[in-house]
Amino acid sequence: MLNFITNQPKQKNKIKQTERLQAAAELSDRLEFGDWDNEEYAQILEQVAEAVAQEQDNEIRETLLNGMANALSQRDCYRQLNLEPLAEIISKVEGDCLLHIIDILGLSRNIIYAQSLKLLLQHSNPEIRENAAIALREMGD
Repeated sequence: MLNFITNQPKQKNKIKQTERLQAAAELSDRLEFGDWDNEEYAQILEQVAEAVAQEQDNEIRETLLNGMANALSQRDCYRQLNLEPLAEIISKVEGDCLLHIIDILGLSRNIIYAQSLKLLLQHSNPEIRENAAIALREMGD
């Protein structure tokens, strides 16, 4: 399913776009409610993070990020995730996508992402500042 979302040619075909969005929504649901073993779960989350960083369609990106955030709020990951692709795009996204990335990095509880979140404490949007502060607290920073 992830391959279907990420390997589509960059065309303006609305049918393909609708299919990709539907696949993203299905993957998002599976992230939250799937029954993968711990390692498989971690690998899938890392693959989705990479796909999100490369995704150009904001609606698909937001759907995948929402699924990741919901999944991590329901189930801890047994190991540290490589979420660097999300940390790298944090200054390039806005709105719900940015809020989801903040949540995901905070839920990862990996202090390596604290610096990316600290930069958001000065953001012009108070909701972004507040969520960044909450994520930092979740990390213990």
